[in-house]
Amino acid sequence: MSPRFLLDHFDLLAEAPGGVARLRELVLRLAVRGKLVPQDPTDEPASELLKRIASERARLVKEGKIRTGKPLPPVGADEAPFEVPEGWVWCRLGELCSHGPSNGWSPPTADYKTSIKTLKLSATTKGIFDSSQTKYIDTELPEDCEYWLQDGDLLIQRSNTKDYVGMAALYSGPEATFIYPDLMMRCKIMSLVSRNYVHRALVSPPGREYLQERASGTSSSMVKVNQNTVASCPIPLPPLAEQHRIVARVDELMALLDRLEAAQGERDTTRLAARDSALAALRDAADPEEVAAAWRRLEARMDDLFQAPEDVPPLRQAILQLAVRGRLVAQEAGDEPAGANARRRGGADEHKEASPIPRNWRSLPLDQVVDSERPISYGVLIPGGDVQNGTPLVRIADLDASRPKATPEKRISHDIAAQYERVRLRGDEILLGVVGSIGKVGVAHPEWRGAVVARAVARFAAGPSVAKGFLVAVLSSPHAQDYFTTATRTLAQPTLNISLIRQLPVPLPPLAEQHRIVARVDELMALCDRLESRLAAAREAQTALAAAAVHHIAQPDFAA
Repeated sequence: MSPRFLLDHFDLLAEAPGGVARLRELVLRLAVRGKLVPQDPTDEPASELLKRIASERARLVKEGKIRTGKPLPPVGADEAPFEVPEGWVWCRLGELCSHGPSNGWSPPTADYKTSIKTLKLSATTKGIFDSSQTKYIDTELPEDCEYWLQDGDLLIQRSNTKDYVGMAALYSGPEATFIYPDLMMRCKIMSLVSRNYVHRALVSPPGREYLQERASGTSSSMVKVNQNTVASCPIPLPPLAEQHRIVARVDELMALLDRLEAAQGERDTTRLAARDSALAALRDAADPEEVAAAWRRLEARMDDLFQAPEDVPPLRQAILQLAVRGRLVAQEAGDEPAGANARRRGGADEHKEASPIPRNWRSLPLDQVVDSERPISYGVLIPGGDVQNGTPLVRIADLDASRPKATPEKRISHDIAAQYERVRLRGDEILLGVVGSIGKVGVAHPEWRGAVVARAVARFAAGPSVAKGFLVAVLSSPHAQDYFTTATRTLAQPTLNISLIRQLPVPLPPLAEQHRIVARVDELMALCDRLESRLAAAREAQTALAAAAVHHIAQPDFAA
């Protein structure tokens, strides 16, 4: 696989998840290895350019215009991550600078408009200067202040997260308007070298890796690089003429990637609008016959509308919403009336549903359709540490509505578990997240018999008037999930009160219809599973292809 092949197939590789980002890295990696444009044997060698830069630096030092910098050792073979083409040399960033790297200054900021702005870190985080990411300062600065930015200054983040530390951008803007903060460094690149090329070298994968690997700090969120590390960063230096050719080609390809990315965004926006319109038509169908017709229309366009695994959850939600509104299967006149065996408590009557339900359905509070012997309850408040061979404790992470794992990870002491016999599981209960992951639905695995649940989990079982599978569908549907979101209160963590769970309106069809609904839901969810698996496999294959291409080109012994 050659660079030419990769460049000729940009559009294909860009379609992979993260493909555009990988291609941007690839362009820069090729650029600094001399594989993006051909070498010209008539170009002045970079070794001669480096001598002229050293002579110019010496002249400026002698005239008192710049300071004598610390001598930097040559880039050793152990530091050079790859061999450079003939006519190129390895040098260090500090050898190419007339000033810096030097830290900035962070005076107090003002919450009102002034004539002087200081940069936020986000002004350079993307590797391109963003003049909108600034703050005002109310401090008088002399015209010769060392912190004023000048057009073409190279800014480097000396402190940030590991992902962004060392990120560089070229300042582009007016003079005596912006200063740079203490969390950045500035370098002024010698006029004899292309500052645009030096910038591209710093933001290329080898440049980023060098600075990231040498960043240090006690904070897990913020690390730092010092001036010596930045000045010592190895730069693969081509002849000056080739530097200009490389920058022009990089800019050309980056512009192409920008257009590809914009086209992808427009295409995705159009596709998602069409997908959402098809799903709305499905959800809004008035009866099972209209649902079947809407489903056929959607199925005919499935490949166009559903192209990523994350497209599938909205389809699942539409199916569940149809199920709980009585539009997924036909009603049958011979079915026993809904909720005939639902228990009554305190004279509680039916809820009025926000959305119409079929005539032979009822709307009852959840508390009236659960098993009276296993009502809605939450579990262990303070479980203590793990106990080998103790009682299994079911936590939020264990919840799964279709494929729960056979054994919860945590076990607690039998003495603590014995205090919570009311939530001792039999292995057929329904479980609901009530702290943190609000509304997460699960079912107890048969192997969980004898386990107890945590405080963050509510446990209950379906009563005689409701099929377990149907109640799981109701709880998983937008109907219930929207209710839980509205009922949630936020303390230290989002929390759902048990009393409000008990009041959840449950749209209840005849028991026979519930079983038909569950069968149809299972059938359609299996289709969603297959669709999601196919899309995930396609994404994985695309990702692997893009990763293999970039990895192949990144090998030190790669030949163009």
